Amino acid sequence: MEDLRILVVDDEDGIRQELTYYLEQSECLVYAAESRKTAIELLEENPVDIAILDIRLGADCGLELLQEISQRWPDVQVIMVTAFGNEETILSALRAGAFDFFHKPFRLIDLEAAIQRTGRYIALQKRCGRIQQDNDNLHRQLKRIYGHPIVGEGGHIKHVKQLIGKVASSPATSVLVTGESGTGKELVARSIHLLSDRHEQRFYPINCSAIPEHLFESELFGHVKGAFTGADSDKTGWIQTADKGTLVLDEIADIPLSLQVKLLRVLETGTVIPVGARKGIPVDVRFIAMTNRDLSRLVENDSFRLDLFYRLNRFEVHLEPLRERREDIEALIEYYLEYFSGKLRRSCLSISLEAKNLLLHYYYPGNVRELRNILERAIILCEGKQITPQHLSLSNQPDKAIDNPDTASPVDNILDLEVLEKKAILRALDISGNNKTHAARLLNITWYSLDRRLKKYGMTGIGDK
Repeated sequence: MEDLRILVVDDEDGIRQELTYYLEQSECLVYAAESRKTAIELLEENPVDIAILDIRLGADCGLELLQEISQRWPDVQVIMVTAFGNEETILSALRAGAFDFFHKPFRLIDLEAAIQRTGRYIALQKRCGRIQQDNDNLHRQLKRIYGHPIVGEGGHIKHVKQLIGKVASSPATSVLVTGESGTGKELVARSIHLLSDRHEQRFYPINCSAIPEHLFESELFGHVKGAFTGADSDKTGWIQTADKGTLVLDEIADIPLSLQVKLLRVLETGTVIPVGARKGIPVDVRFIAMTNRDLSRLVENDSFRLDLFYRLNRFEVHLEPLRERREDIEALIEYYLEYFSGKLRRSCLSISLEAKNLLLHYYYPGNVRELRNILERAIILCEGKQITPQHLSLSNQPDKAIDNPDTASPVDNILDLEVLEKKAILRALDISGNNKTHAARLLNITWYSLDRRLKKYGMTGIGDK
């Protein structure tokens, strides 16, 4: 109860004084008022968390004061007390916004329990408010810096946002962001950086697959002059460049095995040793690794170090493919229609029902990135005010119906997702000789996603190699 600010409003001096004394013993800051006028003055001058309010205040009505508090100070939680309450009075108070209700006489210990419950509710409300404020701030910053926010309010995206908020508050924890290509892994990495204490420092993303292996060590760790032929001066590596900030290692699976132990040493000791140097240089870097591959399978195949995997995977954020979080597709359609209409200087276009249905039930092998590209192209092609199916370029529309090729329309083909998915899985397993790892790569999904689908369709006896 300590640190709560409580307003006691009662026209009986004895009750007012007794409650004030009792609550002050619990280290609450207590204000006392005998009338509506005094209560309003105190509320206008002081921040209050809880108001304990008598229904009868001499000539004033406590219910009217309750309604005024609810309208003017909605964050103040009100506990009503009365010696004359009946069921109708209680219902009127609760409808007007009362958090709890007590009949006089009441035990102080019961009132204390009610105040503690109310205090927990207030703390939860404040926490939710901070989370929403962080989300709103993140939305604005991502849109300003990166061009796009995290769009979607489905259960999976809400969970991802919660994970981002939690790990952002731990600025030294390394993070592994996994998911298929195009799901938004870099957006997650930027979100973690922007919400962390490192947000004013450098965010440095690098693509590990784009660097030739013979240059990788020098690029990542740096080198000193004379370390090798052609090293005419000292070079600062990526890790030192990101000091105090965030270093994003995209396609982490492509780091040469010979250099993984050296990266592990940096993660464990907080020092980097440039090529040719004898002394380590202290660095303070948050590492975020990203991959669309299954690192645990690479560990099994001895192409990725187990100790490095566990060190990078202290906190994982996994992004499901768009086809598995279809509840977000409509929000993404609306967002990109508005975004590209503004960017391409077109009046905001609408989309026909048929075109929207095609997009809602499309498979999206390229995930959010593919949806974005489809809509950008559609807006460029559209000469009228409405996007129709002819403006959409969908790469994997089936050529014929699954069940009845004579009567089914192209839309019917696309709607039958389970049939298409099962056929694709069976085909991939056939090509791979029932090897799940190989089949998952052919399908461009993780081993775990494939295993989950096999269980979903009752195909657990297939692909056990």
